[in-house]
Amino acid sequence: MMEVDDKGDEPVESGDDDDLEQEKFNRMQSLKAAVHYFVGRICEDECKEGNLGVTVSKQTIATLTEMVFGYTETLALDLEAFAKHAKRSTIQMEDVRLCTRRNEDLHALLTQKMQEMVAEGEERKQKRRKPNKEGKDDTKKDPKGGAKKDKAGGGKKEVAKDK
Repeated sequence: MMEVDDKGDEPVESGDDDDLEQEKFNRMQSLKAAVHYFVGRICEDECKEGNLGVTVSKQTIATLTEMVFGYTETLALDLEAFAKHAKRSTIQMEDVRLCTRRNEDLHALLTQKMQEMVAEGEERKQKRRKPNKEGKDDTKKDPKGGAKKDKAGGGKKEVAKDK
């Protein structure tokens, strides 16, 4: 896009700002199209499963799409605010759970899923620890709290502390 300078006679390139705005607009349109497609598929699938002989109008799908897209934008802003409030730059599961606090059923379901994920993670950690020949866990803690692996023997080795 060409613009005119302050004097009104020299054309000036407006450049990258317009390109970035257009790219952002195109990306949002692509996302909205994808959301619209999946909202339509969900409605279609639910109507088939319900065997009620109903269909969902195109206007209803468009309205649902706008609602889902708007809610997602609000959710993203809330998640960012929760992470910033906790002085973090990364959104965590606790932030997502906090967003569900007004929907008791969803909050309980998400809390349960989070607890299951933590339990599964602990189980995986336990399975990774292999006992030594005497049947004891030979994992030793280094000064930083982690375990050091003995490169030669493949087992764990205690790290000497300098005093």
